Amino acid sequence: MKYSTDSAYGITESILDSGAVLAYLNWGAGTIPLPYISYAGGIANTINFLPGKKTITYTRVAFDNSGSVGTSLSIKYRYIAIPGGVLVGKRDIRTMPYEEVCRMYNIPL
Repeated sequence: MKYSTDSAYGITESILDSGAVLAYLNWGAGTIPLPYISYAGGIANTINFLPGKKTITYTRVAFDNSGSVGTSLSIKYRYIAIPGGVLVGKRDIRTMPYEEVCRMYNIPL
């Protein structure tokens, strides 16, 4: 497994307890919600995230557990922290496109 941990000051204990954290990746082909299954290098792998208080860890795990798929410098990550009690509508926001979530919450692209 490969991983990187970044500061994420918007992720508070309150958001972890009663809100939601969404994460996305972008490598130039659009912004895609995590988790994401990739076949980079011909090896099936998943890119996912784990939010923590003021941190977020992005992981990449090869399905064959070979550890042979690294993290790419060309991948950019984004996260959205939504406080509890904020109306999210009837759709599952975890599967909505990044741009749509940004419009819904008036987040600048």
